[in-house]
Amino acid sequence: MSENSESKRIKLWRDEVDKIASLAAEKTSAIIAKGLLAEIKKIREKLESIEEELSTIRSLLESSVEKREGISTKESRRGRRSLRDYLVEALKTEGFIIVSNASRKLNVNPNIIVRQATSVGAIVINAGGDTLIISERAFQEFKRVLVEIKSSDPEEASRMLGRYSNIFNMLRRAGMIIYNYKDGKWSIIE
Repeated sequence: MSENSESKRIKLWRDEVDKIASLAAEKTSAIIAKGLLAEIKKIREKLESIEEELSTIRSLLESSVEKREGISTKESRRGRRSLRDYLVEALKTEGFIIVSNASRKLNVNPNIIVRQATSVGAIVINAGGDTLIISERAFQEFKRVLVEIKSSDPEEASRMLGRYSNIFNMLRRAGMIIYNYKDGKWSIIE
């Protein structure tokens, strides 16, 4: 009888060990699955980043190929200007460029516009959802006019800024311009 009892006890222990091993395998699988899901998410994010960079590279290559083939010089002779010429002219006449508007108008990647603007010595300001390109002269004039405005009303200040009202509104929405009640004037947070 004792062998039979011993045999039953061993069988019960084996069953318990098998149950524990089975549970451990399930838990391990769940932990591994969670880890794999996290890794898959990281891979997807990296792929999105790579796709964005690839888009920028494609735009740069297309621009480079056009320049190498002389398309941009031929077009400028026919009346179309290069991006650099456009930026220089716009900064001279307007003093500033809002990148999203220029990108739509010219059908050019915003990153390329920013790089070209930097190469011509313009000031580039990332204002939240959009980017502002402004000449040094226009930026100094904007700051000079801005500090002279005593009204704390943003709409009135915007009207008083005239051609710079878009810049004021854009920077104010991005939290880069505030009214300092202590000094009684608008300030740019740089």
